[in-house]
Amino acid sequence: MNRLQTHPNTTKKLSALLFILLPILLFAQDNYYWSDDQRIELTTDQQLVSVELNRKLTAAELADLSNQKDLKIIDYQKVSQRLLIDFSKEINLQSVATTLRLDDQHIRQLSHGLRLSDGFPLWLTDQVVFKLHRSTSLNTIKNQFIDQIKSIKNAPFGDYQIIQLNDVKDALPIANELLAQQLADWAHPDFYAEKTKHVDPLYGDQFQLNSTGQNVDGYISVVDVDCNAPEAWTVTKGDLNMIIAVIDDGVEAHEDLVMPNGNSALVAGYTPFSNGDGSPGLDGAHGQSCAGIISAAHNDIGVRGIAPNVKTMPINIFAGEETISQIANGFNFARINGAAVLSNSWGYSTCEAQFDVLNQAIANAANNGRDGKGCLITFASGNSYGNCVEYPANLSTVIGVGAVTNRGLRSDYSNYGNTLDLVAPSNGAAGVRTIDRMGSDGYTRGNYALDFGGTSAACPVVSGVAALLLSAYPNLTAQEATAILYNTAKDIGASGRDVEYGYGIVDAAAALRAAGSGEAIGYCSSQGNSVRDEWIGEVRLGDFVNISGAAGYSDFTDQVITVQKGNTYNLSITPQYSADAYPDAFRVWIDYNQNEIFEANELVFEEGLTSQTVSGQITIPTTVSGSTRMRVALKFEAFPEACEIFDYGEVEDYTIQFVEDNNATCETPTNLAVELLEERSAVLSWSAVSGATAYDMLIRAQGGDWISFDAVSGTSIQLINFSVGTIYEFSVRSICVDGQVSTFSNNFPFEYVEETDAADYCDANAAASQYQWIDLIELNEIVNATGDNGGYADFTDQVATIQRGATETIYISKGPNTSYVFHWTIYIDYNQNEIFESEELIVKGESDSNDVLYAEFDVPTDAPSGQTRLRVLMKYNDAANPCGEFEYGEVEDYTVNVRAIGSNHQKVQSPNAIALADQIVKDAPTIELFPNPTSDFVRLRNVPLSTSVTLRLLDARGQLVRSIDDWNGRDVDMYGLADGCYFLDVQMVDGKVVLPFVISR
Repeated sequence: MNRLQTHPNTTKKLSALLFILLPILLFAQDNYYWSDDQRIELTTDQQLVSVELNRKLTAAELADLSNQKDLKIIDYQKVSQRLLIDFSKEINLQSVATTLRLDDQHIRQLSHGLRLSDGFPLWLTDQVVFKLHRSTSLNTIKNQFIDQIKSIKNAPFGDYQIIQLNDVKDALPIANELLAQQLADWAHPDFYAEKTKHVDPLYGDQFQLNSTGQNVDGYISVVDVDCNAPEAWTVTKGDLNMIIAVIDDGVEAHEDLVMPNGNSALVAGYTPFSNGDGSPGLDGAHGQSCAGIISAAHNDIGVRGIAPNVKTMPINIFAGEETISQIANGFNFARINGAAVLSNSWGYSTCEAQFDVLNQAIANAANNGRDGKGCLITFASGNSYGNCVEYPANLSTVIGVGAVTNRGLRSDYSNYGNTLDLVAPSNGAAGVRTIDRMGSDGYTRGNYALDFGGTSAACPVVSGVAALLLSAYPNLTAQEATAILYNTAKDIGASGRDVEYGYGIVDAAAALRAAGSGEAIGYCSSQGNSVRDEWIGEVRLGDFVNISGAAGYSDFTDQVITVQKGNTYNLSITPQYSADAYPDAFRVWIDYNQNEIFEANELVFEEGLTSQTVSGQITIPTTVSGSTRMRVALKFEAFPEACEIFDYGEVEDYTIQFVEDNNATCETPTNLAVELLEERSAVLSWSAVSGATAYDMLIRAQGGDWISFDAVSGTSIQLINFSVGTIYEFSVRSICVDGQVSTFSNNFPFEYVEETDAADYCDANAAASQYQWIDLIELNEIVNATGDNGGYADFTDQVATIQRGATETIYISKGPNTSYVFHWTIYIDYNQNEIFESEELIVKGESDSNDVLYAEFDVPTDAPSGQTRLRVLMKYNDAANPCGEFEYGEVEDYTVNVRAIGSNHQKVQSPNAIALADQIVKDAPTIELFPNPTSDFVRLRNVPLSTSVTLRLLDARGQLVRSIDDWNGRDVDMYGLADGCYFLDVQMVDGKVVLPFVISR
């Protein structure tokens, strides 16, 4: 028996203070942001400060700041008039002006720097970038945040919007609020973050084109550690009209960047920060060297590029103080202006970052560039010696490229990991030869760099090979071309794809051969980017049924749908919606010729626009054999293509197996039966079917969702945890030896009923309960929030399962809000003799708290199994006996079901239990729920997300409304619920809290 403990912040009273604090809470600093449906945690670094100024600093003022002790200027951004400072110690923002010896009037606003979990710094700006949700408008957002927003505008090239804020401190809260209120598909602050040119101090060479065993910089090259460029040049040296965008620090004219006719290979470029033309700045040379590896002319002047006949588009993203959205604009410019390949020898020195505005720009180019066929995008994996690929090279929409030496080993600096795709030769032993800026402006005083390297030199090798592939076969989609590059790479290291080398060294000649031979290159990718509103809920083909949730894309090819040649089958697809239904279109393809391409004549079904279940028939040709893929797609407001990444909807892939119609039948099981057992378990059975190897079984509570048990080996299955008084139904089908399946049987209904003799427990009740009553009891399955029950309530129809030898926790509270001290006594009739004995007292304590209290109790290891009585007594002034009447308080009876301890259950020890007389109260986690009252969502603060969290939403009667397993910190949606009182039950590994709130519109 243990003392009572309290959750002091689980109050049931709605205080006026909450309403006063609500606006403050709404715009308090959030230490996270959302990107790519991930919650990115942030910490505030009190040593880092961003100082936004009202004017430019003079050279003397900068010199004065630089000379100050314990102060480091990270960056002075003249255009943005922003100082980024490391004070080397924590500093209060109010003292920054004094420390810097600047007038307050010269400072527009201040904010501390932020860090990702790996320490990478981010800086807030006064902008938020977001993509407007289709069901809202800019005016709605302006009105919602009228006091915080200065302006909203559309991005120059992308399909997203930019908010200009009055105060930089509102950037995180407003971005998160846009998502919480479903006003945006994605939203996050327009951070400033330092980019890294992936350059290694050793630098590199041209053995990457053709490694013959030559001595380079004193290192003997291993033969064939190259991209087989000379072999590829016999097919193509690039399409004269193809454009490669080099997204870096700029590219300028060079004697070796010319077309075969002698004209410059450069096309009009772009500098997002200054709206310039992509030319390099004073310190720019990195992009020039990258461009030379890709497309230097074969003119006997200097070096050779991999694709010498293609054009180069310079995109300079290192001009100054670029925010994330400005870099995204560089990708949008390249896509809109015809770039086929986008080469990126840069990144952020972190593997943790995600920025939706950049992710979306990259994805848009990858999926929609080249007139819808998609651009190929390469990124260097990073040079930080790390075992993770840096962002953005770790995105699935790009090709992440690492480096190997001319000896065929991973360059030690080259980042590696599960998201590494390809490698290419660079330095680490010998170096790479490429062009430099003309004259003395670049790395050297000449026109060529002899020791360029790092993953910066590896990435453009893959870019050049990609250009050759798309030049020779321009109709390839980006997905098809990427698959060819992966499937034809020289496999080094461990067999198959591995973390050190990805698929291997890129091979231009092998890629061109594979594309020209028509060999299978793998099925193309297709998915919906957002399934927040609609998704495929159910697919039926003949007797096959698959019920699924929202995923964007699901690979169900492990589920085999067996069909007979020449037969006709009914097909139906059921959409699911989170709230409002939308008009959607549906298509289905079957790859009958098994060439891993969904062709026009393989479209077997389409229908739209509708929000209802669609159905039709598919006739299987008699000429097919073996097995192949079926693709099912749902898309908002338009028909999906077989290979398409689209905004809203979902794609699912299945395997179809073709069998002969030999008139053999797979019979449906009969004689379904149910045997009810103790402890709410039952055995479901059916008769055996001749030729059946296994059975599929579906069960549900009538009107609920089906739960499937696949490939049951016998003719029965035992299930547990049935609810008393609920009507269930189950159905079974046979799986036969030839891969056929029968139809499902008719549903067999049954109800779990327990017959027990009427218990003869003594009476107990309070004469007056109108002043204080029991308003909450929780014990495992029991969640009962009630009002005044007149002194006694029989809730024995509510059953909680407890385990012998386990430590269990019961939660209780009283209402309404008063400061009277009430005593709690709780009994369990363990020996089931219908008498509450002194040794069966499990909880005893007193409290004046109106919050939710909890107490732990140990279930005896020798407690008999089965159902017995739980009695909860709450009495004013002193402890109540288990029988009899007392004046003030209340009594409630429940049922507990004692079971043997499970094999994976560990008893929780309580060696530090404190005697009740000590009156020590233990605080539970300080978990807060807001806003309260609410109209459409609630948030939780201070929930420890390092452990598994389950949320249960209960109505005023304590009935379950919905549950959320493995809650990840997102807002809890109240859409579709009526006004009234509710409870949010927050269940954690180490305890739970129950938070009351009100929905009022």
